[in-house]
Amino acid sequence: MSAPEKVHQLKINDEIMNINWFDAQSPNSKHLILNLRNSRDGRFSIDDTTATYGNLIIQDVKREDEGYYTCQVVENDGMTDSRETYHMLVYYIYRPTISGPFTLVSENTNSVTFFCTWGNIRPNEEPIVTWLFEESVLNTTGGRYDLKDDTNMQSLVVLNISLSDFGRYACHINVETNMDNMSKTSNYEDLTKMPYCEPLLIRGYPVTNVEEGEEEVKIQCDVNFRKNIKVIIWNELDDAGDDVNIAVVDSMKRVNGRYKLTEESGKSNLVIKSPNGRDSGKMFTCIVVFVDGTTAAMESPSRLNVWYLHTPQIMISKSNVYIGEPISMICNVSSNWYAQVHITWFKDNAIFTNDNSNNSYRLQIPAASLLDNGIYQCRIRSDDVEKISTGIYVSVTDFFIDAKLLYESDTGVVTCIADGHPSPSLVRIYYNGEKVAEGDSSTSYTMDTSACGEAIMCYTKNARMNNTTQLQTDEHCKEYFYSPSTLSSTVLIIIAAMSAFIFGAVPTCVITRFFYKKRIRAIHCEYRNPRYQELKVSALPAIYKELNKVTKVDDGARPTTTTRRGQVNTDSNVAKSIYENISE
Repeated sequence: MSAPEKVHQLKINDEIMNINWFDAQSPNSKHLILNLRNSRDGRFSIDDTTATYGNLIIQDVKREDEGYYTCQVVENDGMTDSRETYHMLVYYIYRPTISGPFTLVSENTNSVTFFCTWGNIRPNEEPIVTWLFEESVLNTTGGRYDLKDDTNMQSLVVLNISLSDFGRYACHINVETNMDNMSKTSNYEDLTKMPYCEPLLIRGYPVTNVEEGEEEVKIQCDVNFRKNIKVIIWNELDDAGDDVNIAVVDSMKRVNGRYKLTEESGKSNLVIKSPNGRDSGKMFTCIVVFVDGTTAAMESPSRLNVWYLHTPQIMISKSNVYIGEPISMICNVSSNWYAQVHITWFKDNAIFTNDNSNNSYRLQIPAASLLDNGIYQCRIRSDDVEKISTGIYVSVTDFFIDAKLLYESDTGVVTCIADGHPSPSLVRIYYNGEKVAEGDSSTSYTMDTSACGEAIMCYTKNARMNNTTQLQTDEHCKEYFYSPSTLSSTVLIIIAAMSAFIFGAVPTCVITRFFYKKRIRAIHCEYRNPRYQELKVSALPAIYKELNKVTKVDDGARPTTTTRRGQVNTDSNVAKSIYENISE
């Protein structure tokens, strides 16, 4: 790595005090590698030739040398320095490894496969793979060879083995960089012809069954041979019998994720942890390679069958319906279970049955009623396995029409607002039996003070029904006027006295007359409301309590009669007479 450009001129003028090299992005005493006083340290040195003075030289570069380097040139004054920072990337490639078919091959064999594998490469580029046969480049075109690429691996399949295919194979990888090409060649692997003999067959199990949820499943093959075994290999095959995953596990790689190789009593086991529905249908085969180079294979692959019965889910198009509308639910079941599956529907934790639900995946209610409100579930059961879905709440709403009468005391506005299903089509306000306002879903009417004591009615309707709501204005008349309870005789006397003192006699009469009229009007409204109408029908002592709020009738002057038991009752006629007098 080069020192800053000015170092050459400084060298000529003899103005350099020191040159420091750091393995960091900036000068840092903890990361000092070399300086002019200590210019060599193992593979690192500072160039002292005139043309390249101050450059950092690294011999036998290694991967761990990658990183940032900073050169600091300090001038004679000790204060001025020049810096240059470099980021060095170390490119590397390692020798690939070739593995053969682990066996002696006979002539006319369908195919053999070689595997070329390599480790990480820097820069992270996919290498160009070239196959060699007897130290010459192998022409892999023409249909006699098949190349398959995988992560950090390429396989060479030699088809229809003939005598000319026996010999030594190797693979060569090459990566182009911005500096130069990097390449490595593997060792050679022999493809050796073996003498003819009858192939050995391994007894296996055509189908291995397991239920989803089991901790593990074992697929077995019989490897009880008198010959010495070199390696046992388990491959995964597709439906056509071709290799999908070569060497899932073998005697050298006994654990591979969920897969594990175990051996017991002359048997080789491919153990798969936590089998699930995605494993169902996979096929595996066992291959044995003996020390003498011969092999044995399973008569036929073993198929894994994983029985699964997943928790059902309810599918419903609409969970909020009105009376008379249909309800349709489907119990969605994902299963390949070997036995018959029975369906049971539940409503509010109790078994629900109707003509359309008996052991059916679909539950239909042609016309919903209020009794159909509730939480629905479906349960699937087979033998001793049972699973139940989460609940779905179904809401059934009756047809309705409602009306609200809102009264604003400050403005005297009465508003009628309708709500219902189907949507309201008409809203009317009647005042004294006459229509005064009309709308689709709401309407308003402004009352004046003369409306006190009259009935206001709201009429609403939709396509199914109608409704009426009444507002008895006697309940609200006091909002317009002073309440008798808040304007007593004492208050009137105080107001009259203050007015007389401030304004004189004539204004006082006018003011007093105004408040008196207001009070009389309020009394009129109060005693025409429904409460008083109820009191005047039956003679009870409570009448006098109500009357005394205004008239201050002396309790001792009540007309009474005595019953046979000596109890005192109020005379109805007298009470009615008192009401009529006050009313006038």
